[in-house]
Formats: sequence, C-alpha cells, structure tokens
Amino acid sequence: MAASPPPSDPCCQIPESGFTQMPLCLVVEVFHEPPFQPEGVVHEFSELLQQYHIYNVTGDRYAGEWPREQFRKRGITYTPAGN
Repeated sequence: MAASPPPSDPCCQIPESGFTQMPLCLVVEVFHEPPFQPEGVVHEFSELLQQYHIYNVTGDRYAGEWPREQFRKRGITYTPAGN
C-alpha cells in the first residue's frame, strides 16, 4: 500500500526534490496534573526533543517570552507561531 500524501499544512510538506531533508511536523500535547513546575516540564520536554536531534520548535504566544527563554536555556530555539 502506498503512503498517503502529506497534509496541506506547509510545515509538513515533503520537498519535490526528494527525502534527504524531509521536514518534520509533530504536534505534541503534554498534560501534567497540578501541581507541577512549568520549568521542570520544559526541561523534560527539551531532553526528549534532543534525543531526536530536534532543536527548533514552534508554539503559541500564551506565556509571552517565558517559553522562549526556558527553551533557549536548554539549547532549543522556540519560535512563536505566525513568525
């Protein structure tokens, strides 16, 4: 059975030239029951991303600069969606 075509979302497009640098589109929802330490969640998630050699993420602007600063401290570039 042939693979389904990629979704129309631009972050998930496969380049026509081949699969040498296929973009990865990954949506992750992480839920922690309160109480939890937000900085600890960022640390945990950053370690997981780095295991897969992912160093750039895109997210919402809900918490202002806080997520960007926390990911930056851990070597991950956080880009707010829409930039």
